[in-house]
Amino acid sequence: MFHFKTLLFISGCIVHLLLVGCSTNAQTTAAHSAIGADDSAAVGSLTGGSERGRVRTLQESSDAHATNGPSPSSLTIYFALDRTHINSGDRQQLVAAAKEWSRYPRSIRLEGHGDERGTREYNLALGEMRGKAVRDFLMMQGVDGTQIEVVSYGEEKPADRGVGEYAWRRNRRVELM
Repeated sequence: MFHFKTLLFISGCIVHLLLVGCSTNAQTTAAHSAIGADDSAAVGSLTGGSERGRVRTLQESSDAHATNGPSPSSLTIYFALDRTHINSGDRQQLVAAAKEWSRYPRSIRLEGHGDERGTREYNLALGEMRGKAVRDFLMMQGVDGTQIEVVSYGEEKPADRGVGEYAWRRNRRVELM
């Protein structure tokens, strides 16, 4: 018997395939995710279009990460359950960071994470979509996409090993390195 989350994941995959096949201009879809379109539109914008930044999974992420230039303090962007929408307070922080990174180009690593609920595969995909949402927003602010690397850890590196909403809320995040 299928669990609800399994059914939800399968439905999401089907929607993903439809959106990739019917995707429009990549900049238009990225704009929808950055201006606060609902999360289903944001997920569509993340899955459609071309890859403008480099995306890697946990298995490919063992390379060292180099920085060259001034760096805004480390940022962490938090997300609601099963969402990729960046809230307005975090957008303001990202705008300030993007200005700094545009002036002083450097490598930026976006590490996407999820909480322990859901399958490993679902959380890896969700972490990647969250990282891409942040990447797309930064690119709309003028950061060069070739500077940005998106890595998804899914549920593998929790910020809080506890169980419950407080811990899960802290684990649904993208860390900018």
